[in-house]
Amino acid sequence: MNSWKYFSPVHLLVHISLVSLAWGLRCYDCDSTDDPDCGYYFRDVFDLKECSPNQTTCALQRQDPDKKFDQVFAILRGCYEPGLLPGLNSSEGCRYWSNTRERYSALYCFCETDGCNSASAFIVHPLIVILLCTLSIFIRWH
Repeated sequence: MNSWKYFSPVHLLVHISLVSLAWGLRCYDCDSTDDPDCGYYFRDVFDLKECSPNQTTCALQRQDPDKKFDQVFAILRGCYEPGLLPGLNSSEGCRYWSNTRERYSALYCFCETDGCNSASAFIVHPLIVILLCTLSIFIRWH
């Protein structure tokens, strides 16, 4: 008896979905102060880390040097639990956050797919910018 004839594409999609839910989100987890490959020019030499169930986004944190706050340049990547930093909107995208009482500020970027906190996920290629500008000028004049 061939059991495959009872296995529909819908069953396959359900099984794939359940397997991906069981694995959870996986993010790069590194600190440029410990490893320069994690820095601005990210090298994909790191394994993806399995996030805990409450960590539903990947994050990239960029601390720019600030003499006022005695900060050094650093980039950190890892799993993030939304709501961990008060007042920081942790939906997908990038935004600055600062806490003057703690003398701290940084750019945070959040995303929700495996490995999305690599450098390329948050850098817009210059050709895309030129293409979008050209397209907007073309649309405006036609």
